[in-house]
Amino acid sequence: MIIKSRIMFIQMIKQIRRDMICVLLLFVPFIAGAAIHFAIPFGEEMLCRYLGKSQILSPYYFLFDWMISLLPGMMYLFTGGLIILGELDDKIAGYMSVTPAGNNGYLFSRLGFPAIISFFINALVLELFSLTHLSLPDIFIMSLSSALLGVITALLVIAVSSNKVEGMAIGKISGLVGIGMFIPVMFHGKAQYLAAFLPSFWTGKYLLGKNPFCLFGFAVTFILWMVSLLRMYGLKHV
Repeated sequence: MIIKSRIMFIQMIKQIRRDMICVLLLFVPFIAGAAIHFAIPFGEEMLCRYLGKSQILSPYYFLFDWMISLLPGMMYLFTGGLIILGELDDKIAGYMSVTPAGNNGYLFSRLGFPAIISFFINALVLELFSLTHLSLPDIFIMSLSSALLGVITALLVIAVSSNKVEGMAIGKISGLVGIGMFIPVMFHGKAQYLAAFLPSFWTGKYLLGKNPFCLFGFAVTFILWMVSLLRMYGLKHV
């Protein structure tokens, strides 16, 4: 299946090259990462000088690293989702799903390969532009989490949207899937667990406390989201 999916993935790359929006999405993590890496410390220096403080933003630099880590998965998988919606519009997806690779192979070519690529891109972006010193395990967890959250975002887009225009609109909302990562920082106590249905919530909890149970929470919620969204996609498009 992987070999046949690889052929479909190469065909998808050719489609991306013809769509300027998709091409730009691939560069967003680098552009945003560079902007944060250079602009935030500069802003911190200016604010501290103006207000006479020793630090203002620096205690929260790790939050900017978290923001950077979310981008590759979201952008690369959203691109795959847009390609799927375009193929659904053109009635191509149905034909591709009945090839030897099957529907699973088709989805893997559009979402699986971009997720793998986004994992390595995420590690590179964090290495280049992070504002704090990240350990290799943290980079691994953040990159893996971003890739898997991106899969959920893409599946949400294609499961809910009927065409590419709707997909662009839903994509902006589906980015909220990653907001759970910041809930444990903003809220303390039992109230924070209202966001426990979001896999990203457990990523944030893990990065704050390094509790392995949080990785289990991520795995469970991710699987539940995947099963639900794949079922929705199947009912609507297959």
